[in-house]
Order: sequence, then structure tokens, then C-alpha cells
Amino acid sequence: MPSIKVLAISPYPGMVPLLTETAKEYDGLELTISVGDLAKGLELAQKGFHANFDVIISRGGTARLLKQSVSLPVIEIGTTVYDVLCTLQRANIHEGRVAIVGYSNITQDMGILRTLLPYQLDVFTIQSSSQAVTTLVNGFLGKFGLGPLSEHIIRKLAHFSEFMLEGFLLMLCLRVYTQHFVRHISWPLLAGMSTALMDETIQISIPNRTSSVTDVWIDMAGVIAGLFVALIILLILRATMAFYQVKRENKALRAEQEALRQREHERLARRAAHRAAQGEDNNEEEDEA
Repeated sequence: MPSIKVLAISPYPGMVPLLTETAKEYDGLELTISVGDLAKGLELAQKGFHANFDVIISRGGTARLLKQSVSLPVIEIGTTVYDVLCTLQRANIHEGRVAIVGYSNITQDMGILRTLLPYQLDVFTIQSSSQAVTTLVNGFLGKFGLGPLSEHIIRKLAHFSEFMLEGFLLMLCLRVYTQHFVRHISWPLLAGMSTALMDETIQISIPNRTSSVTDVWIDMAGVIAGLFVALIILLILRATMAFYQVKRENKALRAEQEALRQREHERLARRAAHRAAQGEDNNEEEDEA
């Protein structure tokens, strides 16, 4: 009986033992397992074409992407309502609000859970991994009555925040090497500008990525914002340290003045006692005379 060569693309490592144990139950099955999610899983499958596999097994969004991109038959390990219930049970969720975010092949049967669970369940269907981030961000903003934001705006805000963190760290690094960080602020500014230009230049050669001058300006604005945030924090810390330094010096000065005043009182007291003793001796001499 000819063997069947199967390539299993596991989106997560925890699936590997289950695939291995299941493969032992079938004779004539040659199973090769690789771990990779979404685009990484597709890359692994495309690299494995030279091995002449007969079929590919995967799950979730990775299986959906493989079906769209490869010519081999793709068998999907479905995500059932029971799987979601087990996950919720392990998470020990009994109240509040829960969201399920996934591709259509995952979320299509999840609506029934709304009638089974004692808490609010929201189901969001996405078409790409970037939409998952957009959905989660808008869900978080919705708690505060904000949003929703488009995927484009969230991407630009992510760029801005990333380079803002870079500018913040560059200013802190500059502070390590010099106390005159205001005078040398052009160095982290130049480093941030270089990083923004290199980042957008690299994106030119990356598939499905675009490069634009607008992104460079957004990245630079993030660097400048991070520099100013770090600068304000450093100046506040410097002013605070100077305040407490002056406070300690004033305290030490008052303690020194108090000690001098105490020594002066002691000296005057000794002088008064000495004069009193001399006065008593003079009186005794006058009495004897």
C-alpha cells in the first residue's frame, strides 16, 4: 500500500503533540510537521513543495490562507463550538464581556454561543491579521466612548508611537553620556531621522509594503515627540533633585547655625559661672579683711 505524504502546518506549538499522536493511528502515513502561523505557515508550505507532499493539514486562518495560495489539497482542522467552550472554561471566565475575533471559517458557527453563555459575547469576523488589531483597538476605545478608528489611522498611530519610544530612549541614552543633554539634542534627532529614512527605504523592497514621504514625516514627528517627553521628564527630575539638594543644604546650614548658637550659649554660661565664682572669692577675701 503506497504511503501518503502529509505536510502539517501547525499555527502554534501546542498542536504538534496532538498531530503526532493522531498520525500513529494510521498506517502508511508519512507526516511532516512544521510550526508557523499565517504568512509564516504559507512560506513553510511553499518551501516544502519539493518534497512532493500529497496533502496539507492546517487550522484556522493559516488553513484559509493555504487554500487561497497553494495548489495542493488543504484539509482544515475545524474550530468547533466545543473548542471555544473549553478555552473559556480554562480561562475561568464566568461574567463580563467576551469577544471572539477570527476568520470566517472560525466565527461562522459561533453565534450559537450567545444563547448558551451567561455573559455578553461579541463575535468579530476579520479578513486579515491587521484587521484583528483594528478590531481589538476599537473595542478597547469603545469602552471609553471613543472611536472607531480606521485601519489606516491605527497604522499611522502605531508608527508614531514606535518612533516616539525610540526618541524617548535615545534621549535617555544621551543623558547617560553627558549632563548637557539639551546642548547635544541634535544627536538623537539625527539618529531618529536616519532610522526613519532607513525604515521607509527598506520597505521599498518588501512585498505588500509601501514607502512614502508622509510616513517619514510621521516617524520624525514621533521621534521629536519622544525627545521632548524625555526632555521634560529629565528637566523635572533635575529641578526636583536641585530642590531637594538645596533643601538638604539649608537643613545642614540650620543645623550648623544651631550648633554654633548652642556652643555660644555654653561659652557665655561658662564665662558667667567663672565671673560668679570670682565674685564669691572676692567677697570672701573682703569678709576676712
